[in-house]
Amino acid sequence: MNRILLVIFLTLAISRPAVIYSQCVECDTSKFILSIKPEDSNFLYYGLFQNIFDSCGVSYEIGEFRIVDTTGVETRVYLEFDTSIVNDNSPYVYKSETNPYWGILGCPSQGIDTLLSSVLRTRIFVYPPNSRIRFYRVLQAYRNCDVVKKDTNISYCDDQFPNFNPFFLVEKNNCIVDTSEWVLYLVRASDNQIIAVLDSVGFFPNGSCPYVPVYGTNPLKMNQERVLPNQFANEPVLIKLSVRRYGPSPFGMFFNPTHGRINSSSIREYDATNGCEFGFKCNFKMSWFENYYYHKVIEYLDSISIAKNRPPFMYELPELWFFDNNSNYIDSILGRYFPYDSDNHIYFDTLCREQYNYSSGRFPPWEPSPLGLPSEEKFVIDNIVASSTVNNFELRLKVNETNRVWAEGETLTDCQIKIYNYSGGLIYSKGNVDLKLNTWVTLTIPYKLSRGVYLITIYNTNLPKILSRYFVVK
Repeated sequence: MNRILLVIFLTLAISRPAVIYSQCVECDTSKFILSIKPEDSNFLYYGLFQNIFDSCGVSYEIGEFRIVDTTGVETRVYLEFDTSIVNDNSPYVYKSETNPYWGILGCPSQGIDTLLSSVLRTRIFVYPPNSRIRFYRVLQAYRNCDVVKKDTNISYCDDQFPNFNPFFLVEKNNCIVDTSEWVLYLVRASDNQIIAVLDSVGFFPNGSCPYVPVYGTNPLKMNQERVLPNQFANEPVLIKLSVRRYGPSPFGMFFNPTHGRINSSSIREYDATNGCEFGFKCNFKMSWFENYYYHKVIEYLDSISIAKNRPPFMYELPELWFFDNNSNYIDSILGRYFPYDSDNHIYFDTLCREQYNYSSGRFPPWEPSPLGLPSEEKFVIDNIVASSTVNNFELRLKVNETNRVWAEGETLTDCQIKIYNYSGGLIYSKGNVDLKLNTWVTLTIPYKLSRGVYLITIYNTNLPKILSRYFVVK
């Protein structure tokens, strides 16, 4: 009998197609989108939904929507988050100065979660005929605060779930007790009418199976592509998400936006045969990427300094957490553009040209909005031009209000202007200066300035704070 079983086993083993494993390819950096430039940073927001139970959880992450025309050209479709939901549901909201910036707990009732279904959508867009849409979507199941060990005894899962695919291992029976589902709709903007279902995926409760069963449209693929209906081409549309939960758990799902520093679609995919670390499509090493990202940040900030004749403003710096609190990278960036004082504090220029005195090793704090954008304040040094003559130095500048409350030509009287060198030393001071808003003013310094970075400040009792701005002498 044992010989018969052995023969059957060997026959099955020999007849089964061999799985061919390839060598992991290097990542194609030409496909990278990095969270450095504003337009790229705003594209790399994702929506993360989690249904968390006592010992396990499931999650769904969505983002990177792109329209693809018949020539293969991609056009980005940006996500939007309804921030009014955050303000109106404060008992269920947390806020943070790191990633994610905020999160919200959904409705505890079963069925469609009307709260979380309205928190995320795309901007309105128009697509040409014969277009497709690409997006990045990740499903995950996990154990909370535990290490998942490999379990090969999965035969009894087939009895509970026909066509079962053993993929999401949690190695704990009955730890996923809800059905969690997410449906992507294409919606006509003019009347909010659903015109197509683009995607529908979800998780079932796992019962007495150590794996969590998943269902829907290509659930085991991260990078998705769909054909868009031609009858709605050239009409304003948008994409919305329906969030659904059925089961006995007493709490709703949890949502938060996440912000990536690289487009995940360029490096990630479920593929156990490509020779790469599981979940990746190329040989992606974090230590290599940290250095690559740092040099791309330097390249971008240098271009700002050269093009605009000033160091970067605070809002143009990358987010602190993108460097995983690596003080070497952070200090190197700060020391390249900004002066430290004798107490090892550093001065930043914000969008409002405001000085921040903050310790070395960290970027300055500010209250982030859901998309991480600071708000402008109204008084600014609007423009500045530095030039040298034979015996002296001239500085031309404008002072203005960003919201244009004052009429053009209104005068700020009795201003005090000071200029500091890179080390913080005062090199020029002039009082009783009258400045007309939105009008060029020329300051003449009776000696030449050496090459370097300088800071100009303007004080006036009618201003809510001291105005400041860096400029570069070449």
